[in-house]
Amino acid sequence: MTDGRKEGLAMRHGVMRAKETGALCFVAMAQAEQFDDATILENADLFAIWPDIGGIECPQGTILWDLGGLYRAMHGIGAAHREMRPSASPTLWQPIGNPGEEWPEWSQWIGVGDLYQEGAKVRSGDHANASDEAVYRWVSTVGDNVWRPGEYGWEKAGVHE
Repeated sequence: MTDGRKEGLAMRHGVMRAKETGALCFVAMAQAEQFDDATILENADLFAIWPDIGGIECPQGTILWDLGGLYRAMHGIGAAHREMRPSASPTLWQPIGNPGEEWPEWSQWIGVGDLYQEGAKVRSGDHANASDEAVYRWVSTVGDNVWRPGEYGWEKAGVHE
């Protein structure tokens, strides 16, 4: 006769393993672009944190935390770029933003599906005036916009606060 403790521990261990497996599957599917940004942000606690020492080499699509935000590797990150923080490397890492945010941070385009369309709203510094440290609101004035705010195809809509 048993008091059920051993069976209870086995069941809890099985539930924990199932949760871990589910989390691993979710991360893998997110990194394979099977989920939209809103779904990824709802489960943001499942992703790894950028290591402060040594950086990381990883394949395209890897999603990591860095300085309070999630970032997706736009290319494979090899030895030459392994120590470049996602938050400081907009040509290598794309921020995963809140799709409900009215003025999301501008990010470099990586493919046809993420070109800015006429009327798109973003926030960014003025790339044509590097000495200006203000962050502005910008509205795209052209379709299929690939330019940085301040260079072409954007109109300032005020200072972002």
